[in-house]
Amino acid sequence: MRQKLLLLFISIISCYINTYGQDEYGVWLHDGNEIHSTNFYDKNGNKIDVSYDCILVDVYKNETRIGFTVHSKDGEKYLYFWPGPHTYIQYCDNRFEIKVFKMSSKQYDLKRDKPVYWIWEGEKMLFGYTFSGVIPPGITFDIIDPDKGIPNFFNIPPIPIEYANTTNDKGSYGFPILSNWTEESIRQFAKTHNDGICGIYEGINGGKYKLGCIKENNEYKFIYLSGGGENCWWHSSDVTARLRSSATQGLFKADWLMFDKSVNSDVYVNFNGATMDVFINGGKESYLKMYPPIGNNNASSSTNNNIYEPPFYAKWSGSGFALNNGYICTNHHVIDGANNIKIYGVKGNFNIGYNARVVLSDSHNDLAVLKINDSRFSGFGTIPYRVKTNMAEVGESCFVLGYPMTATMGDEIKLTTGVVSAKSGFQGDLSLYQISAPIQPGNSGGPLFDNNGNLIGIVNSKHTGAENVGYAIKASYLSNLIQSGSLSGLLPQSNTISGQNLSGKVKSVKNYVYLIKCN
Repeated sequence: MRQKLLLLFISIISCYINTYGQDEYGVWLHDGNEIHSTNFYDKNGNKIDVSYDCILVDVYKNETRIGFTVHSKDGEKYLYFWPGPHTYIQYCDNRFEIKVFKMSSKQYDLKRDKPVYWIWEGEKMLFGYTFSGVIPPGITFDIIDPDKGIPNFFNIPPIPIEYANTTNDKGSYGFPILSNWTEESIRQFAKTHNDGICGIYEGINGGKYKLGCIKENNEYKFIYLSGGGENCWWHSSDVTARLRSSATQGLFKADWLMFDKSVNSDVYVNFNGATMDVFINGGKESYLKMYPPIGNNNASSSTNNNIYEPPFYAKWSGSGFALNNGYICTNHHVIDGANNIKIYGVKGNFNIGYNARVVLSDSHNDLAVLKINDSRFSGFGTIPYRVKTNMAEVGESCFVLGYPMTATMGDEIKLTTGVVSAKSGFQGDLSLYQISAPIQPGNSGGPLFDNNGNLIGIVNSKHTGAENVGYAIKASYLSNLIQSGSLSGLLPQSNTISGQNLSGKVKSVKNYVYLIKCN
């Protein structure tokens, strides 16, 4: 009886011959004390031979389903079977118990105490086995005698299996991605795409694996290279994670493959320059970046996007805009107390943060002038707006550009529009304009433009007790600060965008409005 049942499973597996992993093997196992039988008889009670065709090996959520057909060879026959509750698959250190046995569309109780008799319907019958857990393809299974523990009891060579159909549902086996990445090709990729994230990582403090990180189609992926002990489920070059960007630089949410290759979509990955932390199932795995070395910039010098940039973790941020000669204007409260200041968005590049220092500051009027102090900086280019120090009129249209609430709204520049509502600000402050253009935390230090694209003010606050009431420091106070600091020539004087529509103006000036991060 046992031989018949085991041979039945061999027949199922033998449907899948062509795959990888020929050097790996596992076992189909049946409990020797609880084995039941599956045999076929003719109407006279004589055992008969049948043929088998495997029609499906599939994974759905956290189950592996195996379907096959049994073909009749001559005349009407009776089917006698007794589903065994202790049928399981043993692979690596995992055991996968049978959960469901079906014949045609009927499901049978695995713990029944009597066999089932079925009259053959037509020339074939459909069977289905469902096992708990995700059983990987690309491995081979041998047969052992459950009593004697002797591998290959029937002298049949190990047979590899492969999924006929793998769904893309959450929890299904792996990713529908084929990879040819090797450790050497990842090293070469990271050498020319040294963005501070791509490279080779090895586990420390609980991390068990060596992983490679690459970027394809603007998506970061982790490639399994080695590790995990006797990890016979995995093959070098398997894609093990796909990262999704968050609003916080260096922090990603991931679809991460677990040991059995089921997908866990509630994983977070945090890059810290020399290390990487993976937060998974309430724990943390840490990885040390092994390649490329920190500060080793072998990227092409033709594009700033390839310059190595360790992640910068800001405690707060604001906005600013370009002045001549590499200077930037912002609010005093944006940089007040900062030990480190980084400027992002120069020439539209948010991958690089340029170091800056404060050269002028006016806490009373909430203004500051910064100077980029970074060997990588090559200038802003020609600034397309002029700083207008003449008084704007009430009712003039205006627009604001900046980077409000980047933690939730992202790093893309934001536009709001309105009018100049008054020539004085909060409690009649004559240094301020009141404007109706909506502003939020993070807009501080950003530019206020009139309808012609002249810069007329510096956004600095909003009225929390009223709707759409904001304030901007008049540009004349910036001019006074620069003159008091004995600096000259900083205010742009040429407006090349006055004839453009609003979207054209925004497109022309957005690369001169910057995200300022501080810690």
